Amino acid sequence: NTTKQQHQIRLTNCVHHKTNQSSSNTQRTPSISLIHLTQPLSLRKAFLSAFQFDLNWIASTLPPNIPVCLAFHSPSSTPPRIQKNICIVFPKLNSTTYATMHIKLCVLYFDGFVRVVVSSANLVQYDWEELENIVWYQDFPRKEDGKRLDGIASETPNNPSDEDELSLGDAFKSDLKQLLLDMESQSWVYNDLDAFDFSSCRARLVISKPGKHSNDDAFKYGLGRLSSIVHEINGNKAVTEPVSLWYQTSSLGSISQPFITSLESACRGSLFLPSKTSTVSPSMKIVFPTIETVKSSALGMNGAGTITWSGSLHAKCEYKHLLRDSVSLRSGALSHCKVILCRTTATDDIKWFYCGSHNMTMSAWGKTVETKKEKRVEISNWELGVVVEEGAVVPFQTMDVRSHGSGVRAAHTS
Repeated sequence: NTTKQQHQIRLTNCVHHKTNQSSSNTQRTPSISLIHLTQPLSLRKAFLSAFQFDLNWIASTLPPNIPVCLAFHSPSSTPPRIQKNICIVFPKLNSTTYATMHIKLCVLYFDGFVRVVVSSANLVQYDWEELENIVWYQDFPRKEDGKRLDGIASETPNNPSDEDELSLGDAFKSDLKQLLLDMESQSWVYNDLDAFDFSSCRARLVISKPGKHSNDDAFKYGLGRLSSIVHEINGNKAVTEPVSLWYQTSSLGSISQPFITSLESACRGSLFLPSKTSTVSPSMKIVFPTIETVKSSALGMNGAGTITWSGSLHAKCEYKHLLRDSVSLRSGALSHCKVILCRTTATDDIKWFYCGSHNMTMSAWGKTVETKKEKRVEISNWELGVVVEEGAVVPFQTMDVRSHGSGVRAAHTS
């Protein structure tokens, strides 16, 4: 039997062992470890993916001899590798210059439920025990007699609200299955999802897939997908009321006017729509550490190898006034989280939030192109995140956070 706890959504942070938690300024926030998620004593089979990985450490979090499929980054076309019970696949990239397989996803099969985990953490001990990362996960119970948890037959919902709830879960499962198929995982990874009930799902997947995606497909991936989700959440219309947008990222690329305008349009559900606000100056706050914050952290400069922004791109950036220092609620912690918060300006309520693997880069979200013939999103990376309307855990301060000074440069630019 599946317990009530297994049906609940979880949004939390990875464990911090080495940072100083005794400071009076440190707030206690939820934390979790990978072994807590994998539960080796009861795990039956597993799919895991990440950009960086440590096979020996991964093995220490899994039971021996169960079927395991792993998906990792490879800059060149690499065939699957199969060793005993483990298959390693390398999703294809269209470009080797700036493209990465950056998805952090776990699909964990247990006897009574399947656990889907979307995070910002790589499959290395350092990410789970030294850095701060964010984790969303939900458990979906095994189907019984073709009925959902509430006893309603899956094929015949009783009323429109039930149908809406079912369609959201079905869409999540369908998107997840297609992603796992596109990543060339083993067939059991995606086919076995059909044995589980996704009707309790309240999250929407945001997938970035390498390639040029045109017209209808432009709204399935990257910025197009984010825009279509926000449009749907807002009653199938663009957001017109004042909102504040906050984006915490661990890497920055070129913060150009076309990119940040497209990103903010997507966050308002208005990408590719005519907008009177298209010429308004960007207002999204970008949460990223100053070099002083990195130096004074528990890990110091040597611990910030995955928190990057090139000096040349920083020098050319015209939007430094949007930068806010990344001040974790855990004293001395460096954050590897990728989070977008959309708040209503009038009430400061969270309208929706995103968490996952997308950094604030065009490689992750895509370049938007619009001509008389087509709308197109061109994406380099594999990325994955979720958008949820409520229940956010905010791992950083959004009030009274100091701006980056005009002469202050971010980590790794000196």
